[in-house]
Amino acid sequence: MTVLLIAGTLISSNAITTATPLYSANFNDGRAPAPLLERFPKMEVTDGALSVSHTKGHAASPTLMVPFTDGTFRFRFKLGDTKLLVCRFEEPTSLGGKNAHLGRLEILPDKISLKVDSPPNQRERREKADLDGQNVSLDDDEWHEVAITFDQSRLTASINDGEITLEGEHPHFAGKKTGVLFVIRNGSVLLDDFLLESKMNAEDHEAKARRNQILNLVAAKPDSPDEAKAIPAEEKAAVAKVEIDAEGTSYGEALFNDYVLPILARNCYECHSHEYEKAKGGLVVDSRHGLLTGGDFGPAIVPGDPDASLLMQAIRFHDEDFQMPPDGKLPEEDILRVAEWIERGAPDPRKSEVVISKEEKDDAAKNLWSIKPLQEPALPSVRDTSWPVHDLDRFVLARLEEENMVPAPEADPYTLLRRLHYVLTGLPPSPEEIADFTNKFDSPSPTTEEIIESKVDELLQTRAFGERWGRHWLDMVRYADVHGGTRPEPMPEAWRYRNWVIDAHRQGKPYDDFIREQIAGDLLPAETSEDRAEHQVATAFLALGHYDTNERDQDRVTLDRIDEQLDLVGRAFLGISIGCARCHDHKFDPLPTRDYYAMAG
Repeated sequence: MTVLLIAGTLISSNAITTATPLYSANFNDGRAPAPLLERFPKMEVTDGALSVSHTKGHAASPTLMVPFTDGTFRFRFKLGDTKLLVCRFEEPTSLGGKNAHLGRLEILPDKISLKVDSPPNQRERREKADLDGQNVSLDDDEWHEVAITFDQSRLTASINDGEITLEGEHPHFAGKKTGVLFVIRNGSVLLDDFLLESKMNAEDHEAKARRNQILNLVAAKPDSPDEAKAIPAEEKAAVAKVEIDAEGTSYGEALFNDYVLPILARNCYECHSHEYEKAKGGLVVDSRHGLLTGGDFGPAIVPGDPDASLLMQAIRFHDEDFQMPPDGKLPEEDILRVAEWIERGAPDPRKSEVVISKEEKDDAAKNLWSIKPLQEPALPSVRDTSWPVHDLDRFVLARLEEENMVPAPEADPYTLLRRLHYVLTGLPPSPEEIADFTNKFDSPSPTTEEIIESKVDELLQTRAFGERWGRHWLDMVRYADVHGGTRPEPMPEAWRYRNWVIDAHRQGKPYDDFIREQIAGDLLPAETSEDRAEHQVATAFLALGHYDTNERDQDRVTLDRIDEQLDLVGRAFLGISIGCARCHDHKFDPLPTRDYYAMAG
């Protein structure tokens, strides 16, 4: 679209309708569309429809490189004999210039689901979530029409003109998207009548073009001096302070959550967050209130104006005396992310105020999962009431039925024995054990359940069981044969605690005794000298750990050691990180500083 600026007025040379086709394809001319489906191994056009087949695993088409924000993608399909058809959209602003999965419509013969993939700053942490789903019956020879509509942060999928409607909302949907991608698995499918429409109208295009032009001029990048003079100063200031563009606030929030927040957490929280007793320069960046209030030098950000924001001045490294982070300049891509976020008004969904009332703390404390009393859950209802043998089976079956799955058939004796061994001991059974176990199933007595119970009891008594499951506890309590950081020193008697944990698991020590002996074994009564020695070995739970033996301040060594012991007790037995209360009351957990020092004493 050609845009002319005449006397401060924006004029469009050609209007854009409210539903502008960005891409369309049908197959009446006998040609397969490019580049949408070229990656599938077998395609052919038959009777005005595209037939796509793949019989090994799954195959995906390349993404249709048509960027858009709000709009609708339409197509028709026949499942044929395929096991899965996926229509997936991608997000073009992920790291490394590559696309990331955004949202998808999964179509199976008996179910349709709408799902979301949230692309955060690190791909391996990608969150997956179901938005909506419906059981259907598509195993037929009929055409089905699909319309997938993005409207700000909302996604709606309509099948067969509203006969089936799936909806979901996610901040990422408000951002830019790139075309569409198809995935099929194990079979063939017919596709027809692709149409991708943009929802942006003429006014949106003009407003966005005008805004971008003014922002370029504000950044001192005019195409010509005459254009710079044509923009009134007050209009520049108004646009510079704008918090939101035509794409909406949701994209800005997604930008903050996926990119800006991890950047701040990695590079700034160590010196500028509420977790530290005295934030450097009085600046905290772990809340919107902290960024807007700023520190000794004033507000850290000016929403809508990156150039006026002290945060941007610091991370751009333009001033030798004002550079953050001190370890070195951020990657240019990170700097651009922060600048774009501030330009969009710096939307920040975090709570601005960090002061939490006593009532809020009390309510949060009452609902903390680790201090709630144990409850007997109600048994879920299941369709196949003949399969569950024990109450626990009903929970397993209910989850399977929720996904339209059925239990696997019972394992044969050999497979069952291997599973028992690997779960309980981590080791395979010996040939003699295999022969002995499988032979027992040839006679009607004992019963299958009795055979299994006997084998489980036998494995629970082995040292291998104690070693396999005791290892989990030893990992949590930071077991090692040395202690110290810069100058590690050996702990020649540490193996005694390791063996105590292994024997406790193997012998089935009651959990309450397991706790008491580790925290206060030296204070417990003992009938024999062997019992007393065993209780004292258990207290190595508190003696192990990472201590800096090279620290000259012995008072600090003592306090740091107590701090680690309290934190370990909290994490291991209470589900609370007690160590935070060394410096401040917990914001939500029911643990004030006075309780911390009472325990330390």
